[in-house]
Amino acid sequence: PGTGSTGAILLDEAHLLALWKRSRYPVYDAGLIVFGLRACLPVDYSGTTFAKSHEIRLTELNYDTMRCTIGLWNPGNGFALYPGSTVPERRIVKERLAFNGTGVNQLGRGRYKKYEAGWHKRSQGSSGHWALRQESTTTQQRTSDDLDFDLDDRWEIGRPGDNIHCAFGMNVDGKIPDHKYNSAGCQVIAGTVKKGVPGSESGPWKKFISHFAKNGGQKQTEYVLFDSSEVMQMITNRYAGKSLILRFGSQGKHVSKLQRQLGIALDRDIKDDGDFGATTFQAVIDFQREHFGDNADDGIVGSETAEKLNFTLPVFYFSNAIIGGSGFTEFGSYTGESSSAPPLQCWVNLYQQPFSFQWAQATSSEISASSISSGFPSRSTPAIFPFSR
Repeated sequence: PGTGSTGAILLDEAHLLALWKRSRYPVYDAGLIVFGLRACLPVDYSGTTFAKSHEIRLTELNYDTMRCTIGLWNPGNGFALYPGSTVPERRIVKERLAFNGTGVNQLGRGRYKKYEAGWHKRSQGSSGHWALRQESTTTQQRTSDDLDFDLDDRWEIGRPGDNIHCAFGMNVDGKIPDHKYNSAGCQVIAGTVKKGVPGSESGPWKKFISHFAKNGGQKQTEYVLFDSSEVMQMITNRYAGKSLILRFGSQGKHVSKLQRQLGIALDRDIKDDGDFGATTFQAVIDFQREHFGDNADDGIVGSETAEKLNFTLPVFYFSNAIIGGSGFTEFGSYTGESSSAPPLQCWVNLYQQPFSFQWAQATSSEISASSISSGFPSRSTPAIFPFSR
């Protein structure tokens, strides 16, 4: 695990790649990717530049002030971090309890395939403000019993309009963790903007939304949401000995296997398309409730759920994931993988070259025998490989 100059946790671009691979997410290749880190903040509250690593600190969600991070990842060219919130505002949650939680939600962790640059509210048009509009199905939780979101609360699937927009606040002297925000479920970034006034953006929001400017900016992206616990595990112990996980937005042959097993277990027609979407998510929720109880349905498939479905998820392999491999083995744990594995950049010393994202994104699943034993690709052989239950 890395630490920065301030003693904070150091998040590296390789950690992001590993998070994507463990969840079987394809890496968006049409521009910048937006991601959220729930319950942690960047040390730099101003909105960082793009770099290979940044310092972060864990926070405790209070649903009153901004305690999360929104990031932009340019695979192979670094990432930038911006303070904000990925949870709804407590005031609105409280107001909506009497209405069975309708009108407010908390976005579930997952990969959401389509956000488009546009006016935050279509009805306001140019009298409103520019944002990233949710244009694909997402998973959400709604609470009707208390002011937090946990496994007691119901899951829904749909398009509630959880855009990514300005938080309309950032406090004096950049004291962002102490400042309130405005959200009923949208993902928000610290900063201000005057509605209907182009160029009035300020703070971290100004830096973020400039990449999606109305004229000449990126028009579409994906949004991927993680929480701080999974980020910390990836940084500190690299999920050593743990399996892959499958969740909303996962793709590939392991999702296909999941879909077939769900169809058998639930006696339900589930399309075997290798794409973990709304139908698969609902099937997983139903299966988890049936086999683990009403308060154990997170919609994420780990080793326990897989075992109940009579199949095995491969073991995740961090070192392999960040040097060009698939990030897993079908044949049990690699003997060299542990939480005390070599530092992320140790292969730089061996090969005298920086982290190569293109290399790490190669598509084949084959690796050399020397790669398996050492955790690194053979120098003489080019790299040719591409809380959950």
